[in-house]
Amino acid sequence: AHWIRSRGCKCQHVNVVDWCGCSPNVYKSSDLRALEEIRDVPNFFTRKFDARISHTIIYDALQSSLRFSFGSREYYWENVYHLGMSGTSSELETILFSFARLALQHLTNSQGCGTFVLSTLDDAYTLFHDDRFEGYVLVLTVQDVIHNSFHTMEYFVTQRTIESMIKSNDHAFSNALITMIVGTQLDKKERLFMRFGSYLVTETDRPSAMMKWDPTKFISTRNSRSSVPKNEKDTNPLNLFTTWNQKSSSRVSLNPVKAPCSFEADGTTSFSSTPPALSILIPGQWVVSLSDNEGQIFARTEFTIIPTHTNLHFAKKEVDQAIENIWKIEGVCERKVEPGVGDNVPTKLKCVGSSSPQIPVCDQSVTWTRVNTHIHSLHELLHGKK
Repeated sequence: AHWIRSRGCKCQHVNVVDWCGCSPNVYKSSDLRALEEIRDVPNFFTRKFDARISHTIIYDALQSSLRFSFGSREYYWENVYHLGMSGTSSELETILFSFARLALQHLTNSQGCGTFVLSTLDDAYTLFHDDRFEGYVLVLTVQDVIHNSFHTMEYFVTQRTIESMIKSNDHAFSNALITMIVGTQLDKKERLFMRFGSYLVTETDRPSAMMKWDPTKFISTRNSRSSVPKNEKDTNPLNLFTTWNQKSSSRVSLNPVKAPCSFEADGTTSFSSTPPALSILIPGQWVVSLSDNEGQIFARTEFTIIPTHTNLHFAKKEVDQAIENIWKIEGVCERKVEPGVGDNVPTKLKCVGSSSPQIPVCDQSVTWTRVNTHIHSLHELLHGKK
């Protein structure tokens, strides 16, 4: 078991278990040597592995122990939605269907002809490259109303490059702060948000702020402050706080609410949860400010609360606008046309007389489609097929 007790003993799963103990960390690619040292043991059991955190260590461990190569070491897909199957949260469904409408708009704008409607959202996947989240892949069936034809499309949706953190250069702590991110489903043990993709926060979520610090600058800054507590068990040695505030809006506005920061033992990461006083997060733009114990703000970041489909006060266009400000269509392809049954033969999407470039077929030349073939290789390996 991969024990990092300073990070694993967090009692972070008390909502689903009846005890508060310590949990092993997930193995990553840098931990391969520890696994290779026990390679000659006839039988052993190892935990934990999670391909969303590190797919490369699973690939390396299987190759090292079974001497078997499969698929891609660099890429990993994971299905998060499948038509007709339960298990996807309503919050994530709201986000995925907004992606689908964004893709439909992209299809209409890029092709410049036809009227398209969404027939079904068939599948959605998270895509990881070198153990980093890259975006979502959607599989859609769309109908060309004018030509009365159906087409299955794959869309690759990625996050726009947005610098949302603003730092004050004249504060002692500014140089030590590297990033400040707001997200949901925080795993403190692994120091990441398990709803992949920043700024995907809905009104029913309880987001958290995560700050990354430069260890060397953090230590020098900490030692230079005589007011810093000397108790090493203090989880907030710098007496830092976050302030959560909704930006001015025509709707109801809330007063700023403060929450303390909690630092990890190595001083490289700190967290701050949504204050309990904020029982309701009103959709719209929000600001999280980081301040010292004297109330001096030295950093802040903005994020958007996305309304869910259960909120009848918001139209879909408001959800889509929030998504489009942060996410974009990175690529698209059309799945290969297969002969249909009887007269119902699917046709290749083609706009006669349009100057727009034709959408490519999903084949080995399309990166995310090429990656998808590796899922079947792993599936066959686990089921004993050659």
